[in-house]
Amino acid sequence: PPGALVEIAVIGGAAVMSSSGERISDDVDVISEGMPQELRDAAAVVARRHGLRPDWINDAAKIGLPRLDPQLGVVFSGERLIVHAAAPTYLLATKLLAGRPVDIEDAVELAVAAGVTTLDGMLDLLTEAYPAAMLTPRVQYTVEEVAGLVAALETGPDLDL
Repeated sequence: PPGALVEIAVIGGAAVMSSSGERISDDVDVISEGMPQELRDAAAVVARRHGLRPDWINDAAKIGLPRLDPQLGVVFSGERLIVHAAAPTYLLATKLLAGRPVDIEDAVELAVAAGVTTLDGMLDLLTEAYPAAMLTPRVQYTVEEVAGLVAALETGPDLDL
C-alpha cells in the first residue's frame, strides 16, 4: 500500500560503499524479494532528477548469488525505507567470482574486513558459495591476485634497498 515501509537488501558496490564510504557505484544491486512499484516509481523520479540511468536500482543482481547466508545488517533506516547490506564474507564471494578490476579492489578490502586473507581461505569460501562448474581458471587467477594483494598489505612495503 502507498506509504508502506519498504525494506531492501543490497550487495555489490553500494554495500561495499556502506561500510567504507570510499567506494563509488553507479548502481545499487538489490537482492530483495520483489521491488514494490512505489520504490520503482521513486527510483524513476530520482533518476530523472539526478541524471542517473533508469535502471540504477538493479534487481537483476539476484542471478548467480552465492549459497551463503548474507547475514544482513541495517545500513539505513528511514521513515519509509530500511536498507540492509550483506556481510563482508558474502560480498567477498561475489567479488571474487566477478573478478573485474573494480571487484579486485573491493575484494582486497572485503577479505581484510571478513578475516579471509589467505588463498586457501578464499578458495574454501568460493567452494562453499558456488557450484564447482562456476569456479573457472579465471576465478582461480582472481583469487590468487587478491590473496597476493592482501599478503602485500599484511607484510607492508618491501624495504629491501
